[in-house]
Amino acid sequence: MARLKHSNDSTWSAHVEAYRRGDKHYRAGRYQAALGEFRRALQLAPDNSDTWWAIGNCHTDLHRPRLAESAFRSALRFAKPWDRAVLTYNLGNALFDQRRFQAAARWYRRVPPRSSIARATRRNLQLTNGSVLTSRSRGTRARAARAPHRER
Repeated sequence: MARLKHSNDSTWSAHVEAYRRGDKHYRAGRYQAALGEFRRALQLAPDNSDTWWAIGNCHTDLHRPRLAESAFRSALRFAKPWDRAVLTYNLGNALFDQRRFQAAARWYRRVPPRSSIARATRRNLQLTNGSVLTSRSRGTRARAARAPHRER
């Protein structure tokens, strides 16, 4: 991960430590504890897309799609170009989980066809099609893509 321009190295170190603790909780399935640590990290680096992404994933796993949507939108504001496809996919999933299928389809269509997540995106896009999924039926979408673990 690219280092943010912080005037205070101790602030950045505290951010990294909070993010690492959150990542450890997340990997252990302790999503609420992870969310608390990621929020601490976010207070120290509010423009960090990886932290917003991790918060979105916690909300996804806690079945809070509206909060996941908000976090993924924030992550996209600060995202590096190479992360945008997966974040776009995750935002589509958050909308899908809210049963906002047309909005989800619009976001899925923004994922580049050659991206690493393209296959799962095509599957989820097919599920948003009215002939496959109506607002009363329940589809099972492909899982959200996890925030990458980057050496910090």
